[in-house]
Amino acid sequence: MIDGHIHIENQPYTLELIDKMVEVALEKKIDELYILDHTHKFREFDKMYLECLKEEKTIQNYQKKIDKQVSIYEYVDFVREVNKQQYPIKLHFGLEVCYFHGQLDFVKNVLDSLKPFAFDFLIGSIHHVYGAAVDLNEDIIRKFDIDEYYRQYYELTEEMIKSRFFTFIGHPDLIKIFHIFPSFDLTAIYHHLANSLQVYGQETENNSGLIRHGFPYPGLSPKLLQIFKEHHVKFHKSSDAHQYQDIGRVFDEIEENYN
Repeated sequence: MIDGHIHIENQPYTLELIDKMVEVALEKKIDELYILDHTHKFREFDKMYLECLKEEKTIQNYQKKIDKQVSIYEYVDFVREVNKQQYPIKLHFGLEVCYFHGQLDFVKNVLDSLKPFAFDFLIGSIHHVYGAAVDLNEDIIRKFDIDEYYRQYYELTEEMIKSRFFTFIGHPDLIKIFHIFPSFDLTAIYHHLANSLQVYGQETENNSGLIRHGFPYPGLSPKLLQIFKEHHVKFHKSSDAHQYQDIGRVFDEIEENYN
């Protein structure tokens, strides 16, 4: 079993942290960890956020992160150090990339600058619509027409899938985080999403991280989960852990379809 989405976040870049991650994984009978950091942590991606963020509270939240940013080369050096060690489970290192329309070439240029180093995987996620954070504050979303906000969220998701640039598509229904829904039935959009994932050979995840935000159930919405199964979409379990203790969080409550 894998945990396909584990953040280092504010934890230190130390081998001791990796030891703790591995210890928790073994306790949970997890034999592969996909470890990453957000692109907003690295100053090399700063230009992308400054160009794309438009909503006031979203910009303020990002500005708070700037003082804590580090160079992506610090992360790369840490990954190289970890890869010299031996562990009883498989470790993969990557990035969670905030997907913005028109910014993929910029992301590619940053990653190209790291060569010959390359990350093991990339997760593409929609965290912003109209330059406003999807998961920061309920009041932000309510500034917009909810129907159009949803349509734009899934249009961006489709664009991201069609790029075939990412290893996995992150939390494909994150937009439901504040239990705000459009006036229309999402079934058709969910079928379209599932079909696109299949057509373009993309994998996604059943992400239990909503528990962290007090959501009433972890993972994909039941309807979306059912539709993914109907379309034979490939997905795996992810904790979206932001501290090592949460690796494999409530995995007994979510399903997987990964082999």
